[in-house]
Amino acid sequence: TTRFEGVDLIVVRENTEDLYSGLEHRVTAGVVESIKVVTERACLRIARYAFALARRLGRRKVTAVHKANIMKLTDGLFLECCRRVARDHRDIEFGDVIVDNCAMQLVRDPGQFDVLLLGNLYGDIMSDLCAGLVGGLGVVPGANVGDDVAVFEAVHGSAPDIAGKGLANPTAVILSCVEMMKHLGEVNAAARIEAAAAAAGVPIAWRPFLLGPIFRAQGWNDSPFNLYPVKGRYMWRDLARVCASLELPLRQPSTFPRNGLLAA
Repeated sequence: TTRFEGVDLIVVRENTEDLYSGLEHRVTAGVVESIKVVTERACLRIARYAFALARRLGRRKVTAVHKANIMKLTDGLFLECCRRVARDHRDIEFGDVIVDNCAMQLVRDPGQFDVLLLGNLYGDIMSDLCAGLVGGLGVVPGANVGDDVAVFEAVHGSAPDIAGKGLANPTAVILSCVEMMKHLGEVNAAARIEAAAAAAGVPIAWRPFLLGPIFRAQGWNDSPFNLYPVKGRYMWRDLARVCASLELPLRQPSTFPRNGLLAA
């Protein structure tokens, strides 16, 4: 379970520059330097995307997150670009907040935010913080959207360190598929997948649980499905409801796991 309910915010992160440009060098013995690259072009592009997204989804407010009080040139440019774009979108409320204050405000009352607009480093940190508000990285979808192509994945990325260990929560990938379907205009498919996830009670508390007998009975590959929600017990009839919402046939297996969690 999580402390907050009804959290509904979007993190829009510029992910081509900033301190993640990889420009580092050694100045002298014991002294290294990392260069923060911020360009007007990239700032305007991400700001325009954030406002366009907010308008398309009927969002009420965009909040730019920065540290322009200290980094007056780099974060100052980012903030100025956000303000310039905001002037072209008078129908959407615009505000800005210093990044450390934003972190505090998020853990106190995330409902005050709608769309967060951030540079690369702050976006990386704040997206993980926001994921923690609703259950963790395993339940949050993500998208990398360019002018011509888009890649949809869990917000945590590929997570190769836990591959094959039966620890990965598939919810983030499933919900990323929902976002991909919406992006492609497949609204009905997105709604069906989202409804199935809701019927399964995700995102909620998860724990390791191998559903081999269930999935093998359907002829499915069970390897991606090693975690299943068990809030209040995940019963066989709940799995049947999920499959029904996806119009998938479901055959009851001859055996269930010994603890009987899935027994009718």
